[in-house]
Amino acid sequence: MKKTSKLIAVLLAFVLMLTLAASCGNDEPGTDPAPSTSPATSSASPPAPASSPAAPVAEVPAVPAPTGVNLAEHIDMIVDSIALTLVNPLIPSAFGTAASWCYVLVHDRLITRRPGSPSDFDPALAIEWHTDDFQTWTFKLRDDVYYHNGDHFTAHDVVWSIQKGASEGVGTPMNERWTKVENVTAISDYVVEITLFDTNIEFVRNICTPICGILNQRAITEDPEKGYWVGTNAWKVTDFSSMNYIKFERFDDYWGEAPLTKTQTWTTVPEASTRAIMLQNGEADLALSISRGDLDLFTADPNNFTVFPVTANQPRDLQFNQDNPIAADLNFRLAVAHAIDIAEIALFANGNLAVPITDGVVWGYETTWRNPNITPYPLDLDKAKEYLAASIYNGENVEIMVSAEYDARAAEAIMQMLSRIGVNIVINQLDVASFNANTTWANNTAQLCIWTKWLTSLHNQYRDSFYPGGYMNRSRFDNQEFNETITAAMTMFDDNQRQAAYYRLQEIAHENVADIPLYYLVSAFVGVNGVGGCFLPASNLHDFRYMYKVIE
Repeated sequence: MKKTSKLIAVLLAFVLMLTLAASCGNDEPGTDPAPSTSPATSSASPPAPASSPAAPVAEVPAVPAPTGVNLAEHIDMIVDSIALTLVNPLIPSAFGTAASWCYVLVHDRLITRRPGSPSDFDPALAIEWHTDDFQTWTFKLRDDVYYHNGDHFTAHDVVWSIQKGASEGVGTPMNERWTKVENVTAISDYVVEITLFDTNIEFVRNICTPICGILNQRAITEDPEKGYWVGTNAWKVTDFSSMNYIKFERFDDYWGEAPLTKTQTWTTVPEASTRAIMLQNGEADLALSISRGDLDLFTADPNNFTVFPVTANQPRDLQFNQDNPIAADLNFRLAVAHAIDIAEIALFANGNLAVPITDGVVWGYETTWRNPNITPYPLDLDKAKEYLAASIYNGENVEIMVSAEYDARAAEAIMQMLSRIGVNIVINQLDVASFNANTTWANNTAQLCIWTKWLTSLHNQYRDSFYPGGYMNRSRFDNQEFNETITAAMTMFDDNQRQAAYYRLQEIAHENVADIPLYYLVSAFVGVNGVGGCFLPASNLHDFRYMYKVIE
Protein backbone atom coordinates (compact mmCIF):
# COMPACT_ATOMS: atom_id res chain seq x y z
CA MET A 1 0.00 0.00 0.00
CA LYS A 2 1.89 3.04 -1.24
CA LYS A 3 0.69 6.54 -0.57
CA THR A 4 0.70 8.95 -3.52
CA SER A 5 -0.41 12.54 -3.91
CA LYS A 6 -1.89 11.59 -7.27
CA LEU A 7 -4.30 9.20 -5.55
CA ILE A 8 -5.57 11.91 -3.22
CA ALA A 9 -6.04 14.33 -6.11
CA VAL A 10 -8.03 11.76 -8.07
CA LEU A 11 -10.26 10.99 -5.08
CA LEU A 12 -10.92 14.63 -4.33
CA ALA A 13 -11.72 15.33 -7.96
CA PHE A 14 -14.13 12.41 -8.02
CA VAL A 15 -15.94 13.66 -4.94
CA LEU A 16 -16.17 17.17 -6.37
CA MET A 17 -17.77 15.67 -9.46
CA LEU A 18 -20.26 13.75 -7.31
CA THR A 19 -21.09 16.77 -5.21
CA LEU A 20 -22.00 18.71 -8.34
CA ALA A 21 -24.09 15.87 -9.73
CA ALA A 22 -27.85 15.76 -9.47
CA SER A 23 -28.81 14.02 -6.25
CA CYS A 24 -32.34 12.66 -6.47
CA GLY A 25 -33.67 16.14 -7.10
CA ASN A 26 -31.87 18.04 -4.32
CA ASP A 27 -28.95 20.43 -4.02
CA GLU A 28 -26.21 19.61 -1.53
CA PRO A 29 -26.24 22.00 1.43
CA GLY A 30 -23.43 24.50 1.49
CA THR A 31 -21.32 25.60 4.41
CA ASP A 32 -23.21 25.49 7.67
CA PRO A 33 -23.41 29.11 8.86
CA ALA A 34 -23.65 30.24 12.45
CA PRO A 35 -26.95 29.29 14.10
CA SER A 36 -29.84 31.57 13.26
CA THR A 37 -30.43 32.23 16.95
CA SER A 38 -27.01 33.83 17.25
CA PRO A 39 -26.64 37.61 16.84
CA ALA A 40 -25.92 38.83 13.36
CA THR A 41 -22.98 40.87 14.61
CA SER A 42 -20.30 40.04 17.14
CA SER A 43 -21.34 41.43 20.49
CA ALA A 44 -20.85 40.25 24.03
CA SER A 45 -24.29 41.46 25.00
CA PRO A 46 -27.26 39.05 24.85
CA PRO A 47 -28.87 38.76 21.41
CA ALA A 48 -32.35 39.81 20.52
CA PRO A 49 -35.16 37.40 21.41
CA ALA A 50 -35.34 34.39 19.11
CA SER A 51 -38.67 33.81 17.39
CA SER A 52 -40.00 31.50 14.72
CA PRO A 53 -39.28 32.71 11.18
CA ALA A 54 -41.91 33.62 8.64
CA ALA A 55 -42.55 30.29 6.94
CA PRO A 56 -45.40 28.21 5.53
CA VAL A 57 -47.50 26.57 8.23
CA ALA A 58 -48.17 23.44 6.17
CA GLU A 59 -45.14 21.34 5.38
CA VAL A 60 -44.37 20.92 1.69
CA PRO A 61 -42.24 18.24 0.02
CA ALA A 62 -38.53 18.97 -0.26
CA VAL A 63 -38.58 17.64 -3.82
CA PRO A 64 -41.95 18.05 -5.60
CA ALA A 65 -43.10 15.38 -8.03
CA PRO A 66 -43.58 16.14 -11.72
CA THR A 67 -47.10 16.84 -12.92
CA GLY A 68 -49.06 15.15 -15.68
CA VAL A 69 -47.50 11.71 -15.20
CA ASN A 70 -48.61 8.36 -13.83
CA LEU A 71 -47.08 7.38 -10.50
CA ALA A 72 -46.69 3.94 -8.94
CA GLU A 73 -48.74 3.19 -5.81
CA HIS A 74 -45.94 1.13 -4.20
CA ILE A 75 -42.15 1.48 -3.96
CA ASP A 76 -39.68 -1.21 -2.89
CA MET A 77 -36.42 -0.02 -1.37
CA ILE A 78 -33.55 -2.25 -0.26
CA VAL A 79 -31.16 -1.12 2.45
CA ASP A 80 -28.01 -2.57 3.97
CA SER A 81 -29.25 -2.53 7.56
CA ILE A 82 -32.28 -1.93 9.71
CA ALA A 83 -31.68 -1.79 13.45
CA LEU A 84 -33.20 -4.60 15.50
CA THR A 85 -35.73 -2.44 17.39
CA LEU A 86 -36.01 0.16 14.71
CA VAL A 87 -38.77 2.48 15.82
CA ASN A 88 -38.04 2.75 19.54
CA PRO A 89 -35.90 5.87 20.05
CA LEU A 90 -35.32 5.03 23.72
CA ILE A 91 -33.21 1.94 23.01
CA PRO A 92 -29.53 2.63 22.17
CA SER A 93 -29.36 -0.23 19.65
CA ALA A 94 -32.26 1.32 17.71
CA PHE A 95 -30.23 4.31 16.62
CA GLY A 96 -28.56 4.21 13.25
CA THR A 97 -28.78 5.58 9.75
CA ALA A 98 -31.77 3.53 8.60
CA ALA A 99 -33.49 4.07 11.94
CA SER A 100 -33.22 7.85 11.51
CA TRP A 101 -34.75 7.61 8.04
CA CYS A 102 -37.62 5.64 9.57
CA TYR A 103 -38.19 8.25 12.29
CA VAL A 104 -38.46 10.93 9.59
CA LEU A 105 -41.35 9.00 8.01
CA VAL A 106 -43.20 8.12 11.24
CA HIS A 107 -42.66 10.81 13.87
CA ASP A 108 -43.00 14.59 13.74
CA ARG A 109 -40.75 16.94 15.69
CA LEU A 110 -41.71 20.32 17.10
CA ILE A 111 -39.78 22.01 14.30
CA THR A 112 -37.69 20.84 11.36
CA ARG A 113 -34.75 22.09 9.39
CA ARG A 114 -35.69 23.80 6.18
CA PRO A 115 -34.92 21.54 3.16
CA GLY A 116 -31.55 22.45 1.69
CA SER A 117 -30.54 24.60 4.68
CA PRO A 118 -28.69 23.38 7.78
CA SER A 119 -29.42 26.58 9.72
CA ASP A 120 -33.00 27.64 8.96
CA PHE A 121 -36.04 26.10 10.59
CA ASP A 122 -39.63 25.46 9.58
CA PRO A 123 -42.73 24.79 11.67
CA ALA A 124 -43.91 21.24 12.20
CA LEU A 125 -45.93 20.34 15.29
CA ALA A 126 -45.06 23.82 16.56
CA ILE A 127 -46.18 26.72 14.37
CA GLU A 128 -44.53 29.43 16.49
CA TRP A 129 -41.71 29.56 19.05
CA HIS A 130 -40.08 32.29 21.08
CA THR A 131 -37.46 32.92 23.76
CA ASP A 132 -36.20 36.07 25.45
CA ASP A 133 -33.23 34.54 27.22
CA PHE A 134 -32.40 31.28 25.37
CA GLN A 135 -33.28 29.33 28.49
CA THR A 136 -37.09 29.45 28.58
CA TRP A 137 -38.82 28.64 25.31
CA THR A 138 -42.51 28.88 24.42
CA PHE A 139 -43.98 26.80 21.59
CA LYS A 140 -47.42 27.31 20.07
CA LEU A 141 -48.68 24.03 18.64
CA ARG A 142 -50.92 22.98 15.78
CA ASP A 143 -54.48 22.06 16.73
CA ASP A 144 -55.24 19.85 13.72
CA VAL A 145 -52.80 16.97 14.24
CA TYR A 146 -53.79 13.34 14.83
CA TYR A 147 -51.77 10.26 15.68
CA HIS A 148 -51.93 7.10 13.60
CA ASN A 149 -54.20 5.55 16.26
CA GLY A 150 -56.69 8.45 16.01
CA ASP A 151 -55.62 10.31 19.17
CA HIS A 152 -55.66 14.10 18.94
CA PHE A 153 -52.20 15.62 19.48
CA THR A 154 -51.89 18.23 22.29
CA ALA A 155 -49.29 19.90 24.46
CA HIS A 156 -49.64 17.07 26.97
CA ASP A 157 -48.03 14.71 24.43
CA VAL A 158 -45.03 17.03 24.26
CA VAL A 159 -44.71 17.11 28.04
CA TRP A 160 -44.94 13.32 28.31
CA SER A 161 -42.46 12.69 25.48
CA ILE A 162 -39.85 15.06 26.91
CA GLN A 163 -40.20 13.67 30.41
CA LYS A 164 -39.97 10.08 29.18
CA GLY A 165 -37.01 10.86 26.94
CA ALA A 166 -35.18 12.55 29.81
CA SER A 167 -35.85 9.78 32.32
CA GLU A 168 -35.25 6.74 30.12
CA GLY A 169 -33.00 5.64 27.31
CA VAL A 170 -29.64 6.70 28.78
CA GLY A 171 -27.11 6.70 25.96
CA THR A 172 -29.68 7.53 23.28
CA PRO A 173 -29.93 10.76 21.27
CA MET A 174 -33.41 11.47 22.66
CA ASN A 175 -32.15 11.23 26.22
CA GLU A 176 -29.21 13.47 25.45
CA ARG A 177 -31.48 16.17 23.99
CA TRP A 178 -34.19 16.17 26.64
CA THR A 179 -31.98 15.86 29.76
CA LYS A 180 -31.14 19.53 29.18
CA VAL A 181 -34.76 20.35 30.10
CA GLU A 182 -35.33 21.36 33.72
CA ASN A 183 -39.08 21.78 33.40
CA VAL A 184 -41.74 21.38 30.72
CA THR A 185 -45.31 22.60 31.22
CA ALA A 186 -48.50 22.53 29.16
CA ILE A 187 -49.70 26.13 29.47
CA SER A 188 -52.80 25.10 27.51
CA ASP A 189 -53.72 22.31 25.12
CA TYR A 190 -51.73 24.01 22.39
CA VAL A 191 -49.01 25.98 24.19
CA VAL A 192 -46.03 24.37 25.89
CA GLU A 193 -43.24 26.05 27.85
CA ILE A 194 -39.77 24.45 28.10
CA THR A 195 -37.21 25.70 30.60
CA LEU A 196 -33.61 24.51 30.31
CA PHE A 197 -31.14 24.06 33.13
CA ASP A 198 -28.75 26.44 31.35
CA THR A 199 -28.73 28.99 28.55
CA ASN A 200 -28.42 27.23 25.21
CA ILE A 201 -28.48 29.26 22.02
CA GLU A 202 -28.56 26.08 19.92
CA PHE A 203 -31.53 24.43 21.60
CA VAL A 204 -33.79 24.81 18.56
CA ARG A 205 -31.15 23.32 16.29
CA ASN A 206 -30.62 20.41 18.67
CA ILE A 207 -34.27 19.31 18.78
CA CYS A 208 -34.64 19.28 14.98
CA THR A 209 -33.16 15.78 14.86
CA PRO A 210 -35.56 12.95 13.92
CA ILE A 211 -34.84 11.28 17.24
CA CYS A 212 -36.78 14.07 18.99
CA GLY A 213 -40.13 13.04 17.54
CA ILE A 214 -43.16 13.43 19.81
CA LEU A 215 -44.50 10.07 21.00
CA ASN A 216 -48.00 8.83 21.88
CA GLN A 217 -48.48 8.06 25.56
CA ARG A 218 -51.56 5.84 25.24
CA ALA A 219 -50.07 3.73 22.45
CA ILE A 220 -46.83 3.07 24.34
CA THR A 221 -48.57 2.42 27.64
CA GLU A 222 -50.95 -0.09 26.08
CA ASP A 223 -48.31 -1.76 23.88
CA PRO A 224 -44.71 -1.12 25.02
CA GLU A 225 -43.36 -2.86 21.91
CA LYS A 226 -45.44 -1.55 19.01
CA GLY A 227 -46.59 1.67 20.68
CA TYR A 228 -43.42 3.35 19.44
CA TRP A 229 -44.65 2.77 15.89
CA VAL A 230 -47.44 5.31 16.43
CA GLY A 231 -46.59 8.83 15.29
CA THR A 232 -48.15 11.84 13.58
CA ASN A 233 -46.10 11.95 10.39
CA ALA A 234 -47.03 11.04 6.83
CA TRP A 235 -46.38 7.29 7.10
CA LYS A 236 -47.51 4.62 9.56
CA VAL A 237 -45.80 1.30 10.19
CA THR A 238 -47.99 -1.66 9.22
CA ASP A 239 -45.53 -4.51 9.68
CA PHE A 240 -42.00 -4.98 10.93
CA SER A 241 -39.76 -8.05 11.01
CA SER A 242 -36.53 -7.67 12.94
CA MET A 243 -33.51 -7.30 10.63
CA ASN A 244 -35.72 -8.32 7.70
CA TYR A 245 -38.21 -5.71 6.50
CA ILE A 246 -40.45 -2.83 7.49
CA LYS A 247 -43.66 -1.87 5.72
CA PHE A 248 -45.24 1.58 5.61
CA GLU A 249 -48.65 2.83 4.57
CA ARG A 250 -49.56 6.43 3.78
CA PHE A 251 -51.37 8.14 6.68
CA ASP A 252 -54.33 9.84 5.04
CA ASP A 253 -55.06 12.03 8.08
CA TYR A 254 -51.58 13.57 8.02
CA TRP A 255 -51.71 17.31 8.66
CA GLY A 256 -49.17 18.18 5.97
CA GLU A 257 -48.73 17.53 2.30
CA ALA A 258 -49.81 13.98 1.42
CA PRO A 259 -47.27 11.62 -0.19
CA LEU A 260 -48.08 10.53 -3.74
CA THR A 261 -47.17 6.90 -3.08
CA LYS A 262 -49.54 4.71 -1.07
CA THR A 263 -47.14 2.12 0.36
CA GLN A 264 -43.42 1.52 0.82
CA THR A 265 -41.46 -1.57 1.81
CA TRP A 266 -37.86 -1.41 3.01
CA THR A 267 -36.07 -4.75 2.91
CA THR A 268 -32.77 -5.52 4.59
CA VAL A 269 -30.21 -7.05 2.24
CA PRO A 270 -26.80 -7.06 3.95
CA GLU A 271 -24.77 -8.25 0.94
CA ALA A 272 -23.94 -5.46 -1.50
CA SER A 273 -23.70 -7.84 -4.46
CA THR A 274 -27.18 -9.19 -3.73
CA ARG A 275 -28.60 -5.66 -3.61
CA ALA A 276 -27.14 -4.98 -7.05
CA ILE A 277 -28.54 -8.21 -8.50
CA MET A 278 -32.00 -7.54 -7.07
CA LEU A 279 -32.03 -4.06 -8.59
CA GLN A 280 -30.95 -5.39 -11.99
CA ASN A 281 -33.62 -8.09 -11.83
CA GLY A 282 -36.40 -5.61 -11.14
CA GLU A 283 -36.92 -6.75 -7.53
CA ALA A 284 -36.46 -3.22 -6.15
CA ASP A 285 -36.98 0.37 -7.22
CA LEU A 286 -34.15 1.89 -5.17
CA ALA A 287 -31.07 0.29 -3.62
CA LEU A 288 -28.93 2.02 -1.03
CA SER A 289 -25.20 1.66 -0.47
CA ILE A 290 -24.22 0.11 -3.79
CA SER A 291 -20.64 -1.08 -3.57
CA ARG A 292 -17.74 0.38 -5.46
CA GLY A 293 -17.41 -2.84 -7.48
CA ASP A 294 -21.02 -2.81 -8.67
CA LEU A 295 -21.40 0.90 -9.34
CA ASP A 296 -20.00 0.73 -12.87
CA LEU A 297 -22.78 -1.68 -13.86
CA PHE A 298 -25.34 1.07 -13.30
CA THR A 299 -23.42 4.12 -14.49
CA ALA A 300 -22.93 2.25 -17.77
CA ASP A 301 -26.70 1.79 -18.16
CA PRO A 302 -28.24 5.30 -17.98
CA ASN A 303 -31.26 4.18 -20.01
CA ASN A 304 -32.48 2.06 -17.12
CA PHE A 305 -30.83 3.37 -13.94
CA THR A 306 -30.00 6.63 -12.21
CA VAL A 307 -27.11 6.98 -9.76
CA PHE A 308 -27.60 9.35 -6.82
CA PRO A 309 -24.21 10.12 -5.19
CA VAL A 310 -24.20 11.71 -1.73
CA THR A 311 -21.05 12.79 0.09
CA ALA A 312 -21.67 12.44 3.81
CA ASN A 313 -20.69 15.39 5.98
CA GLN A 314 -19.77 13.05 8.84
CA PRO A 315 -16.29 11.55 9.25
CA ARG A 316 -15.70 7.85 9.77
CA ASP A 317 -13.34 7.53 12.74
CA LEU A 318 -11.14 5.02 14.49
CA GLN A 319 -12.29 5.37 18.10
CA PHE A 320 -10.51 4.23 21.28
CA ASN A 321 -12.46 3.02 24.31
CA GLN A 322 -10.58 4.78 27.07
CA ASP A 323 -12.08 2.54 29.72
CA ASN A 324 -9.81 -0.14 28.29
CA PRO A 325 -6.25 0.04 29.72
CA ILE A 326 -4.49 -0.36 26.38
CA ALA A 327 -6.74 2.03 24.45
CA ALA A 328 -6.59 4.51 27.36
CA ASP A 329 -2.77 4.72 27.06
CA LEU A 330 -1.93 7.93 25.18
CA ASN A 331 1.39 6.44 24.04
CA PHE A 332 -0.49 3.53 22.45
CA ARG A 333 -2.89 5.90 20.70
CA LEU A 334 0.01 8.01 19.43
CA ALA A 335 1.73 4.85 18.18
CA VAL A 336 -1.38 3.98 16.17
CA ALA A 337 -1.70 7.55 14.87
CA HIS A 338 1.87 7.51 13.51
CA ALA A 339 1.64 3.97 12.08
CA ILE A 340 -1.38 4.27 9.78
CA ASP A 341 -1.74 5.81 6.34
CA ILE A 342 -5.10 7.58 6.10
CA ALA A 343 -5.17 7.85 2.31
CA GLU A 344 -4.45 4.16 1.88
CA ILE A 345 -7.08 3.23 4.47
CA ALA A 346 -9.72 5.26 2.61
CA LEU A 347 -8.77 3.65 -0.71
CA PHE A 348 -8.83 0.17 0.80
CA ALA A 349 -12.14 0.83 2.56
CA ASN A 350 -14.22 2.01 -0.36
CA GLY A 351 -12.05 3.06 -3.28
CA ASN A 352 -13.45 6.05 -5.11
CA LEU A 353 -16.39 6.17 -2.67
CA ALA A 354 -14.26 7.34 0.26
CA VAL A 355 -12.40 10.64 0.69
CA PRO A 356 -9.39 10.56 3.05
CA ILE A 357 -9.32 13.11 5.88
CA THR A 358 -5.84 14.55 5.56
CA ASP A 359 -5.96 17.35 8.15
CA GLY A 360 -6.52 15.20 11.22
CA VAL A 361 -9.63 17.07 12.37
CA VAL A 362 -12.71 15.32 13.77
CA TRP A 363 -15.26 17.69 12.24
CA GLY A 364 -17.86 17.79 9.50
CA TYR A 365 -16.31 18.90 6.23
CA GLU A 366 -19.16 21.34 5.56
CA THR A 367 -19.70 22.38 9.17
CA THR A 368 -18.67 25.92 10.05
CA TRP A 369 -15.62 26.74 12.19
CA ARG A 370 -13.47 23.85 11.13
CA ASN A 371 -10.04 24.50 12.64
CA PRO A 372 -7.49 25.01 9.82
CA ASN A 373 -4.49 25.10 12.15
CA ILE A 374 -4.32 21.46 13.24
CA THR A 375 -1.39 19.45 11.91
CA PRO A 376 -2.16 15.76 11.36
CA TYR A 377 0.07 13.08 12.83
CA PRO A 378 2.52 12.07 10.07
CA LEU A 379 3.20 8.50 9.02
CA ASP A 380 6.42 7.71 10.87
CA LEU A 381 7.04 4.07 11.78
CA ASP A 382 10.14 4.81 13.86
CA LYS A 383 8.23 7.29 16.01
CA ALA A 384 5.31 4.86 16.20
CA LYS A 385 7.61 2.16 17.56
CA GLU A 386 9.02 4.59 20.15
CA TYR A 387 5.52 5.43 21.41
CA LEU A 388 4.57 1.76 21.44
CA ALA A 389 7.66 0.87 23.49
CA ALA A 390 6.67 3.54 26.04
CA SER A 391 3.11 2.18 26.27
CA ILE A 392 1.73 -0.68 28.36
CA TYR A 393 1.08 -2.77 25.26
CA ASN A 394 2.77 -6.17 25.55
CA GLY A 395 1.83 -8.13 22.45
CA GLU A 396 -1.83 -8.77 23.30
CA ASN A 397 -4.55 -9.01 20.65
CA VAL A 398 -6.39 -5.72 20.28
CA GLU A 399 -9.91 -5.83 18.87
CA ILE A 400 -11.40 -3.42 16.35
CA MET A 401 -15.20 -3.67 16.35
CA VAL A 402 -16.98 -2.76 13.08
CA SER A 403 -20.33 -3.18 11.40
CA ALA A 404 -20.33 -1.87 7.82
CA GLU A 405 -18.46 -3.70 5.08
CA TYR A 406 -16.32 -0.67 4.21
CA ASP A 407 -15.34 -0.25 7.86
CA ALA A 408 -14.33 -3.91 7.95
CA ARG A 409 -12.08 -3.30 4.96
CA ALA A 410 -10.64 -0.22 6.69
CA ALA A 411 -9.96 -2.35 9.75
CA GLU A 412 -8.14 -4.89 7.58
CA ALA A 413 -5.88 -2.13 6.25
CA ILE A 414 -5.23 -0.88 9.79
CA MET A 415 -4.46 -4.44 10.90
CA GLN A 416 -1.79 -4.76 8.19
CA MET A 417 -0.30 -1.36 8.98
CA LEU A 418 -0.10 -1.93 12.73
CA SER A 419 1.50 -5.33 12.23
CA ARG A 420 4.55 -3.43 10.95
CA ILE A 421 5.15 -2.06 14.45
CA GLY A 422 4.22 -5.24 16.27
CA VAL A 423 0.57 -4.62 17.21
CA ASN A 424 -1.74 -7.61 16.81
CA ILE A 425 -5.23 -6.63 15.63
CA VAL A 426 -8.31 -8.84 15.47
CA ILE A 427 -11.52 -7.70 13.76
CA ASN A 428 -14.98 -8.28 15.21
CA GLN A 429 -17.72 -7.52 12.67
CA LEU A 430 -21.27 -7.30 14.07
CA ASP A 431 -24.66 -6.35 12.71
CA VAL A 432 -25.73 -2.75 13.32
CA ALA A 433 -27.97 -3.45 16.30
CA SER A 434 -25.33 -5.56 18.06
CA PHE A 435 -22.63 -3.00 17.29
CA ASN A 436 -24.71 -0.17 18.75
CA ALA A 437 -25.60 -2.22 21.82
CA ASN A 438 -21.92 -2.95 22.50
CA THR A 439 -20.54 0.55 21.99
CA THR A 440 -22.86 2.70 24.11
CA TRP A 441 -21.65 4.87 26.96
CA ALA A 442 -23.32 2.55 29.45
CA ASN A 443 -22.11 -0.68 27.83
CA ASN A 444 -18.93 -0.39 25.77
CA THR A 445 -17.26 -3.75 25.24
CA ALA A 446 -15.09 -2.64 22.29
CA GLN A 447 -11.42 -1.77 22.62
CA LEU A 448 -11.34 0.09 19.31
CA CYS A 449 -14.14 0.60 16.82
CA ILE A 450 -14.82 2.35 13.53
CA TRP A 451 -18.01 4.37 13.23
CA THR A 452 -19.29 7.72 12.08
CA LYS A 453 -19.49 11.02 13.96
CA TRP A 454 -22.68 12.98 13.25
CA LEU A 455 -21.09 16.44 13.18
CA THR A 456 -23.48 18.46 11.03
CA SER A 457 -24.28 20.95 13.79
CA LEU A 458 -21.96 22.77 16.10
CA HIS A 459 -22.68 22.23 19.74
CA ASN A 460 -24.83 19.29 20.61
CA GLN A 461 -23.34 16.77 18.21
CA TYR A 462 -19.77 17.58 19.23
CA ARG A 463 -20.92 17.28 22.82
CA ASP A 464 -22.59 13.95 21.99
CA SER A 465 -19.27 12.76 20.57
CA PHE A 466 -16.85 13.70 23.35
CA TYR A 467 -18.76 14.66 26.51
CA PRO A 468 -19.36 12.07 29.26
CA GLY A 469 -22.64 10.25 28.64
CA GLY A 470 -22.87 11.26 24.99
CA TYR A 471 -24.49 8.62 22.82
CA MET A 472 -21.75 9.00 20.16
CA ASN A 473 -18.94 9.04 22.73
CA ARG A 474 -17.86 5.50 21.90
CA SER A 475 -14.35 6.46 23.05
CA ARG A 476 -15.65 7.24 26.54
CA PHE A 477 -13.62 10.43 26.31
CA ASP A 478 -13.71 12.55 29.48
CA ASN A 479 -11.47 15.61 29.52
CA GLN A 480 -11.98 18.42 32.05
CA GLU A 481 -10.88 21.25 29.76
CA PHE A 482 -13.04 19.94 26.95
CA ASN A 483 -16.07 19.58 29.24
CA GLU A 484 -15.71 23.10 30.62
CA THR A 485 -15.09 24.66 27.20
CA ILE A 486 -18.07 23.05 25.43
CA THR A 487 -20.37 23.84 28.37
CA ALA A 488 -19.33 27.49 28.20
CA ALA A 489 -19.65 27.62 24.39
CA MET A 490 -23.41 27.15 24.41
CA THR A 491 -23.81 30.36 26.42
CA MET A 492 -21.52 32.51 24.25
CA PHE A 493 -23.28 35.19 22.20
CA ASP A 494 -20.11 36.57 20.61
CA ASP A 495 -19.39 34.70 17.36
CA ASN A 496 -15.64 35.28 17.54
CA GLN A 497 -15.56 33.95 21.09
CA ARG A 498 -17.57 30.90 20.12
CA GLN A 499 -15.33 30.21 17.14
CA ALA A 500 -12.26 30.33 19.36
CA ALA A 501 -13.95 27.89 21.74
CA TYR A 502 -14.75 25.43 18.95
CA TYR A 503 -11.24 25.73 17.57
CA ARG A 504 -9.91 24.82 21.01
CA LEU A 505 -12.29 21.88 21.31
CA GLN A 506 -10.92 20.42 18.08
CA GLU A 507 -7.38 20.93 19.34
CA ILE A 508 -8.12 19.11 22.60
CA ALA A 509 -9.61 16.15 20.74
CA HIS A 510 -6.57 16.03 18.44
CA GLU A 511 -3.95 16.44 21.17
CA ASN A 512 -5.48 13.59 23.14
CA VAL A 513 -6.01 11.36 20.07
CA ALA A 514 -9.60 10.94 21.19
CA ASP A 515 -10.40 9.60 17.71
CA ILE A 516 -8.46 9.30 14.48
CA PRO A 517 -10.54 10.60 11.53
CA LEU A 518 -10.25 8.32 8.52
CA TYR A 519 -12.49 9.30 5.61
CA TYR A 520 -15.77 10.76 4.39
CA LEU A 521 -18.05 8.23 2.78
CA VAL A 522 -19.64 8.84 -0.61
CA SER A 523 -22.87 6.84 -0.67
CA ALA A 524 -24.01 5.59 -4.05
CA PHE A 525 -27.76 5.08 -4.21
CA VAL A 526 -29.12 3.63 -7.43
CA GLY A 527 -32.72 3.73 -8.59
CA VAL A 528 -34.57 2.60 -11.66
CA ASN A 529 -35.30 5.47 -13.98
CA GLY A 530 -38.40 7.30 -12.83
CA VAL A 531 -37.64 7.19 -9.11
CA GLY A 532 -37.35 10.60 -7.49
CA GLY A 533 -38.62 12.81 -4.70
CA CYS A 534 -36.17 11.67 -2.05
CA PHE A 535 -34.21 14.38 -0.29
CA LEU A 536 -30.57 13.39 0.28
CA PRO A 537 -28.65 16.04 2.25
CA ALA A 538 -25.01 15.63 3.27
CA SER A 539 -26.18 15.21 6.85
CA ASN A 540 -27.20 11.64 5.89
CA LEU A 541 -30.63 12.15 7.50
CA HIS A 542 -32.41 11.45 4.24
CA ASP A 543 -36.13 12.04 3.74
CA PHE A 544 -38.05 9.40 1.78
CA ARG A 545 -41.55 10.62 2.65
CA TYR A 546 -42.19 12.06 -0.78
CA MET A 547 -40.43 9.46 -2.86
CA TYR A 548 -42.25 8.56 -6.08
CA LYS A 549 -41.83 6.42 -9.17
CA VAL A 550 -42.99 7.55 -12.60
CA ILE A 551 -44.51 4.73 -14.63
CA GLU A 552 -45.60 4.47 -18.24
